[in-house]
Amino acid sequence: MQDLPFIFDEENMVLAHLYAYFDGSGDTVEHPIITLCGFVDGVSRWTEFQQKWNQLLREYEIPSLHALKAVRYSRSYGKMRKGTADTRVEDILPFVKAIRETLELGITIAVDVAAYESAPYVVHQSFTREPDYFAFYDAIIRILKHYDIPKHYEVALICDDHEVKAVRFYQMLKKMKLAYPEVRERIKSICFSDDEAFPQLQAADLLAYV
Repeated sequence: MQDLPFIFDEENMVLAHLYAYFDGSGDTVEHPIITLCGFVDGVSRWTEFQQKWNQLLREYEIPSLHALKAVRYSRSYGKMRKGTADTRVEDILPFVKAIRETLELGITIAVDVAAYESAPYVVHQSFTREPDYFAFYDAIIRILKHYDIPKHYEVALICDDHEVKAVRFYQMLKKMKLAYPEVRERIKSICFSDDEAFPQLQAADLLAYV
């Protein structure tokens, strides 16, 4: 083992120029609108962001930030005491500030469930009858076509883990890679992770919820 070269330095561990973290909100049964939201940036900015976010988690004495729990101002959440909507906004604002001061690009896709349900058959044939997969497709296209992202930049996708959606997101990405050379060349990976362990996904969850 001593004769093998050491290759796991920081430069070689970077898999892509940009990392895009996404989470969704809403479902087609209970909500009129579903969203898929996320942030896109490079390793250095994501590292800076994660340090700020983790510091806030320590200050508020919560292991992770869940938007649904955080906005319930009638209940305590870590060191966030129950109170009014205004006081809870003040508690959440530092997390928003960490996002705004650190990350370059945010993406929000919102789909009207009723409008999508009445879309032409060809739309459902391409994306299924579930609007989440149309939103996933749209998010990828928006990243690749964004005016400020160099056309040679490669992208890694990280989505919040969902048993059903994860499989279909992967299938949609494979379908897109077969149809579009740019997707095949530039979207280098996709994985699904628990947002409890990733501040990046917690930020995406916050954006999706609000």
